[in-house]
Amino acid sequence: MQQPHKFFADITNLESLTADLVAVRDGTFDFLSILNAPLLRNAAVVKRPMRCLKGIVTGHARLPDGDDIVTSQLWAACYSENFYVRTLSRWYRIEGEVTV
Repeated sequence: MQQPHKFFADITNLESLTADLVAVRDGTFDFLSILNAPLLRNAAVVKRPMRCLKGIVTGHARLPDGDDIVTSQLWAACYSENFYVRTLSRWYRIEGEVTV
């Protein structure tokens, strides 16, 4: 029997976010359920860094082999014979250690 894959991501939050966005899109979201949501005063949109990976790429659809790149936002990492990560835009295979 194949061993289950080790998978690291904030699945619960992502599933909740997806369900809410689908409900809003479909017109079925109950806005009454969030009448007591936390209130923000003097709100402003700000930018903050997100976890990404940098490294030397090979086999990318749009970038030349050997380019030193920074990926889009990192969403998940999993092991299945090899180490893989999922960024916002694509999967990557990881070779060697990942430094944090």
